[in-house]
Amino acid sequence: MNYCAPYPGNFMRSMLALERALDNAGSTCVFVFPAAAERFDWVNELRQAGKKIFFATDRVVKDARLLVSLVERYRIDVLHSHFASAGMLLAIRLARLACPALGWVVHVHNHERGRSRLKNRVKRMLVAADFYVGVSEHVRADMLARGYDPAKCVTVPNAVDFSRLDGAAAPASVRDSRKKVLMFGFDFERKGVDIALEALSRYDAGHEMLLLIVLAANFDAVRARIEGMFGRVPSWIELLPPSDNVATYYRMAEVFISPSREEGLPYALIEAAYCGVRLVASDIGGQAALGIPGLAYFKSEDPRGLYDALKAANSSLPRRRAITW
Repeated sequence: MNYCAPYPGNFMRSMLALERALDNAGSTCVFVFPAAAERFDWVNELRQAGKKIFFATDRVVKDARLLVSLVERYRIDVLHSHFASAGMLLAIRLARLACPALGWVVHVHNHERGRSRLKNRVKRMLVAADFYVGVSEHVRADMLARGYDPAKCVTVPNAVDFSRLDGAAAPASVRDSRKKVLMFGFDFERKGVDIALEALSRYDAGHEMLLLIVLAANFDAVRARIEGMFGRVPSWIELLPPSDNVATYYRMAEVFISPSREEGLPYALIEAAYCGVRLVASDIGGQAALGIPGLAYFKSEDPRGLYDALKAANSSLPRRRAITW
């Protein structure tokens, strides 16, 4: 898995739940992370707890040899890949040539973007996985539209561990009386950070809203982009570090926004709904299909539409009760 977040998050909780199920069924689960993940405490805590964890090097041949050695050492039957980079895909392909009985399941977390039909066809021929798992019906439909074999494509909706949202500490303090709007900006373009910035800079003339942007390894890069746009980080923007105790962030905001250009099945909107935050999201397929009660949509890449939806959400406060559906 090409997963290198500073905290385990909902994704790793899902992977550990899968490991427990496999273990109960008499199987063994081995995790291969990118080398950069070795510096995180949570990864080393998993190693100390006895999890079988190894690290890729981003060198195709060397990583292929690592996979082959793991297949032989642990008698592995199936390789399950997540967020795999091009180098990881090539390494897996080489490992399968050496271990032809090895099955391969590719977990597809997002829609394919920016590739021509020819490039997609070449990628499918290169990967040649046994099965593809889409995180939503919309992702699977996108795969089928791009020529994937329907018999090899299944849907397994993302699971959410709501227990990590319960009993959270008191909300982190942001001393500001303005309405707080929360978003995640781990990917500047895909998450639509630029759309949110334009919406509030152009239309929130009195700066009645405070935009809280949670960042990770891209913290300095996003700060630099904001400073390039405005000359500094404006007083109506607050940049926040990542936190595994994400419920504190949800509960300190009046509205959570997801102006993303692309999503498979976003954890954040579901988690925010569980925490009782009002929701505004772009009308892209991966979000529009969620069916969350009260979620206000706006046309994708429309800053004015985002602002109007935000204004309506803020005017309908107080905060609603947490919901399930």
